[in-house]
Amino acid sequence: MSDPGQKTRLNADAVRKWLEGQEAAQAVIEEERRRWLVNLGEEEALRIYLSLKEIPTNEVKGPSPVLMSMRQILARKSTKKGNP
Repeated sequence: MSDPGQKTRLNADAVRKWLEGQEAAQAVIEEERRRWLVNLGEEEALRIYLSLKEIPTNEVKGPSPVLMSMRQILARKSTKKGNP
């Protein structure tokens, strides 16, 4: 078993496949969300909006730290390769 403190090298192909899977999943989620929103009635939309408005903003924590780390790693790799 490896030392948990030891850094391991990421497999570039595995990371690329993971990212492609994330992008594909996001496209599906966005399409499902769009279809759901188009079919909402006015009263239901207002009810949802008002319930969301009640959520205190200090409880919204933002994106996952793991996701942010992955994005930073991918951005650094992209910059090293000369991609914008």
